[in-house]
Amino acid sequence: MAKNFIRFLHPIDPLMKKPRNVHLLLDDYNTHKTPNVIAWLEKCPGCKLYSTTTRKLWLNMVDGIRGSSQ
Repeated sequence: MAKNFIRFLHPIDPLMKKPRNVHLLLDDYNTHKTPNVIAWLEKCPGCKLYSTTTRKLWLNMVDGIRGSSQ
């Protein structure tokens, strides 16, 4: 599963050569917390991960993120 997530992130690599902010809303699976994923994220300081919880609706999280970025 982590390999699939890394494969998903690879197209973002060229975009991150310029300073950018990329916000990724993810579920709370351990897939997103593996050493390979963490290493990729350390090379991408503009990437912000947000994990949903089982008790919080993801839509509420999106509204919070949008509100804090405005």
